[in-house]
Amino acid sequence: LDSYIKIPTDVVRKTIDIQEKIQQIRDRIANQFTTNFSEILREAKDKTEIIVSFLALLELMKQRTIIVRQNKVFDEITVERLEISE
Repeated sequence: LDSYIKIPTDVVRKTIDIQEKIQQIRDRIANQFTTNFSEILREAKDKTEIIVSFLALLELMKQRTIIVRQNKVFDEITVERLEISE
């Protein structure tokens, strides 16, 4: 009997980094000023990327880069670039 190592044939997909997602959202709102959370999620390829997108939004809110609005429960969440007046 020949002994050999069986190599998995599954393709390993690169998981998007949170810094990449933050930059994607920054780029989007720099061009559009406003977007919907559903549009951001629509680009996600899997559950992990959905979570990373949500965490990226939280980080951008913390950095005071964006503001999110929702008129009532279960309504669309709007993401807007925060204009800082000096």
